[in-house]
Amino acid sequence: MRDISVNLKQYGINIISDFEVRILREDDVDIDIIVPLEGRTLDLQFSNMPDYMGNRIQCSMIKNLVMRFSKSANNTICTVHLLRSIDIYSSVINFELDYKELIIQIKDLEYSAVFRILRDEKMI
Repeated sequence: MRDISVNLKQYGINIISDFEVRILREDDVDIDIIVPLEGRTLDLQFSNMPDYMGNRIQCSMIKNLVMRFSKSANNTICTVHLLRSIDIYSSVINFELDYKELIIQIKDLEYSAVFRILRDEKMI
């Protein structure tokens, strides 16, 4: 792993994080990033949640958040994995996200963290 040294915005990725964001793996096609969360409870918050849902989905004891992005301009789908350890097979939950026109915000709330998906109104 190495500290993130590329500007992710060159791939259309908008991440604002209170935590360190590092490149886990990179090749000509994909880039994987890891965000160490140190076993915190993580609240997932999505803009435009349905009315019948509360304002969050909560996952406990998340050690790492891993995201895989395509470097292709034609592919803005990423996969998000919330892990109990460094091992991808320790995934608590994973999902796909079309990050075009989104801001991904990862906030440190001291004893917990929040992963927010916000629509970037300037990009619409």
